[in-house]
Amino acid sequence: MATKKTTKAIAKTVRKPTKSVSGGRKKAGLIVHADDRTFQKEIHSTTVPVLVDFSATWCPPCQLLAKALPEIAEAFAGKVKVVKVDVDESPKTAGRYAGESVPSLVLFRNGKPVTRDVGFGSKRETEKWLKGALQRPAGPGSRKPSRPTCCCG
Repeated sequence: MATKKTTKAIAKTVRKPTKSVSGGRKKAGLIVHADDRTFQKEIHSTTVPVLVDFSATWCPPCQLLAKALPEIAEAFAGKVKVVKVDVDESPKTAGRYAGESVPSLVLFRNGKPVTRDVGFGSKRETEKWLKGALQRPAGPGSRKPSRPTCCCG
């Protein structure tokens, strides 16, 4: 369990949403925050693939991904839309798409999940996975959690 000192240190490194926009969404740079109410709209609101980060604030690998995600979103700007979903705040959406471990990255095309990556090892590994996923035709494919994850249960 994290101490108050650890929690404060982690909170300082995680970027907070910078402004609210219509529909209850919040943006932190190029990342859109969605919940059970807004999720379907977000994954259908663009012609580019949508990368969804299903994570939890209490999960250490999720916190590491949260630090890297803005840079990943910037590197893939125009090629992918990045959406973040807190599994504790959006249990219906998380239950349907995230599986049992966080962080879970799910790539959607035309509103449908096409591939997923579970866990977080490094920004570089995630960018490599995403680049490959964007180049592959839509189809089933997922990576087993070979990297650090937290169990949602």
